[in-house]
Amino acid sequence: MNASDNLIVLAVGEIFLKRGNRRRFFAQLRKNAARAVRDLELDVSEIHGRLVVHHREARLDDPAAENPPIPIEAALRRLQWVFGVHSAMPGCQVPSDLRAIEEIAAEYLARRIGSKPLRFRVDTRRPNKSFPMRSVDVNREVGIAMFDRFPNLVLDLHEPELTLHIELGQALSFIYRRRHPMGGGLPVGSSGKVLLLLSGGLDSPVAGYLAQKRGCQVEALYFHSFPYISDHAKEKVKELAALLARGQGAIRLNVAPFTAIQEAIRDKAPNRQYVLLYRRFMLRIAEALAERVEALALVTGEAISQVASQTLQNMRCIEAVTRLPIIRPLVTYDKLEVVDLSRRLEMFEISTRPHDDCCSLFVARHPETKGRVEFLEQIEEGLDVEGLVADALDRIEVFEFR
Repeated sequence: MNASDNLIVLAVGEIFLKRGNRRRFFAQLRKNAARAVRDLELDVSEIHGRLVVHHREARLDDPAAENPPIPIEAALRRLQWVFGVHSAMPGCQVPSDLRAIEEIAAEYLARRIGSKPLRFRVDTRRPNKSFPMRSVDVNREVGIAMFDRFPNLVLDLHEPELTLHIELGQALSFIYRRRHPMGGGLPVGSSGKVLLLLSGGLDSPVAGYLAQKRGCQVEALYFHSFPYISDHAKEKVKELAALLARGQGAIRLNVAPFTAIQEAIRDKAPNRQYVLLYRRFMLRIAEALAERVEALALVTGEAISQVASQTLQNMRCIEAVTRLPIIRPLVTYDKLEVVDLSRRLEMFEISTRPHDDCCSLFVARHPETKGRVEFLEQIEEGLDVEGLVADALDRIEVFEFR
């Protein structure tokens, strides 16, 4: 048997806490993982409580089969966006027999260690309780065999430089040497659908990622004020939406025209209230669109007191126009935390391109920080609220990214 890395074992996290719904979450995760690696000619199977990524032509029913190697690094990059996976372990399959494990483990390690002293340990997991030896006994026996084969190995149970991991199944077991942390969370699609208010800034795309991490399927809504805001800003948002598609396979972006609403507010309202009125109209449009696309909640990139419109008083004024739950994944984040996450998600360079969004239009030098719902409602009596919202909804453009 070939002892090269020809599969990836996936460990799940929170799914095991779901009890009666565990199978549904697990099935969703398997579907999402298979979709992520399908074009790499890989498939995903369930084996003794784990998901295993392997070549489409691999034979996992035969522990001694010579299965083809797989593109490990490319697969790991894809799996990083498969939420619900806690860690990924590239390795190979072995028969569930102690001597076979020792032989293949020796071949596996021979490819990866040199002649210098190396701190080493064996770590065995035994989901198959019918295996005739306890995990600690397997650790001892395999460890002794490896020390006999490789005199440069030094036992270190606490801070090893190399760990040989063994997972014992009924007919099929796995060995691997490293764990890669993955995104964690819950499988996208397991928590329902949400509508993300997506701008071209740093916060909202990161908020969309965090909503996906909690199992939400995301659809996006962007407000565009042409000709005051150039189409370069819209293209930037399209690129951010395409990045979010990595977490769920495909995403729809709705682009709503916002120019007429902003001009009406400019002509009828005090300029200190502009941004609060903009946001109230955005939530009205978002609520109507959410009903149309069957989204259960709205998601925004707001954080407490990050900008004038995001004081607690102002957030209360804004959300008063909708009955839908508003999820704010970044509500307690500071800006540096958002920047760090944006960089890690490869969004930062796109988000920081110098193109304005619609909320920068006609803004007062000293905008309102302590809005009052009653005052905003009084101003809106002079606006054709229903007509403006209906017109924006009728003229939405829809884009899809895969």
